[in-house]
Amino acid sequence: MYLFFPYRWLGRILVLVSFLCCSSLQATDFTLFPRHWRAPGAGPWVMTESAQMIEEKHIELQSGLGFMHRPVAIYSDQGDLVDSILGHRLYSELGVNFGWEYGLNIGLVMPIILDQSGPKQSVANITDIRSGGLGDLYLFVRGRLFSDRWEKLRLAYQANASLPTSQVDFGGDEFLSLAPKVIADYRYRDFIFAANLGFTFRKKTEFLNFAVGSNLEWNVAVAYLFTSFHQLSLFAELYGQMNRFRFSGSHVLMDGLMGLRWDETQPWSFSLSYGRNLVNGYIGGDHQVVAMVSYGLDPKRRASPEDVIDQETQGKIKISDEEILLSEPIRFAPESDIMIENCEETLELLFGVLQENQWIEKIEIAVFTPNDPNVGASELHLAFRRAKKVRDHLEMLGLSPERITSQSYLGYKVQGADPSDREMKIKILQRSKR
Repeated sequence: MYLFFPYRWLGRILVLVSFLCCSSLQATDFTLFPRHWRAPGAGPWVMTESAQMIEEKHIELQSGLGFMHRPVAIYSDQGDLVDSILGHRLYSELGVNFGWEYGLNIGLVMPIILDQSGPKQSVANITDIRSGGLGDLYLFVRGRLFSDRWEKLRLAYQANASLPTSQVDFGGDEFLSLAPKVIADYRYRDFIFAANLGFTFRKKTEFLNFAVGSNLEWNVAVAYLFTSFHQLSLFAELYGQMNRFRFSGSHVLMDGLMGLRWDETQPWSFSLSYGRNLVNGYIGGDHQVVAMVSYGLDPKRRASPEDVIDQETQGKIKISDEEILLSEPIRFAPESDIMIENCEETLELLFGVLQENQWIEKIEIAVFTPNDPNVGASELHLAFRRAKKVRDHLEMLGLSPERITSQSYLGYKVQGADPSDREMKIKILQRSKR
């Protein structure tokens, strides 16, 4: 069987890594708090990982451009600036994520320092700072630990390895470092919440009068998806590190970022964010701006969204131009709005489809009275209660109220109505351009 990531590439990567490691020996290998972006294909944030997994044979490519003001500076316990080592840093990152067998994602991220400069005066007397070159190469493996049926709550693990490939002063560590972490995210209506907790194992290094070794890392983040303009999302995140489990100001680092992300879903996405250093720690840049672009290669995208939904739901849900068709219709008890015959399972399936296909912007639950001119107000009111019952159930599952409405109709006034098997329709009122 042909593997998506052929083994012959492994030898080439090892040769490249060996060359990069050997070429980095002349750089100043010291980074008190190395900060790098999240792995490609893992949520809308810049530094926070999501438990989202890309599927087998899927590739996610990512590139970005960032600018940091005073990225390497020494601060006191009181937060006062002691010395500015670097005045600015212009950098980029290139990353790729592969959907591997057994539900794993593997990939790599290569930082590239485009330009950096030292201050005009420095108490550390550092001169001749190397201005550009490669940073440390990051390798990662991500796997799923848990997810509920519709992936509202997800847990994952990720293991990062940082290889000492840096060719730039203050661009990486001197030795190999390992960083396992646990990732959790939760989706509620139009919000996504995420948290990361990890630990970086690395050899103790010293610079001036400071020494830094292994450290604890954490992230918390939230993103809001605009329902009326579903490609756009607003996100905010906090990122922190604690060195040697000390809580003094000079051992704790925390950054905050906010930004916007535009997700075309097929297959481009773009984001722009601004970050500030909130707690300096030993060292930290006070401002940063990051622009990122991602491109996904997914075999599913060759098919229409309707075909993908049909395949994923095993034919239980189909999409036409004007409505969503259920192979197992929602049925009610006679003269009641109580749903019967395992209808909750069908609605959970419908909810999952709507959450994964945000291009369906708004639907209407339409319930019809019998196709009889003699029906009265009581039948029309019963139809309204049934439609509202379905809408309320979908909202309870987490569907945004802005995306759904309900209405009752007189069946005999609806052209083509067939009350025997079309008691209810799910109309698509608004759909975005895909």
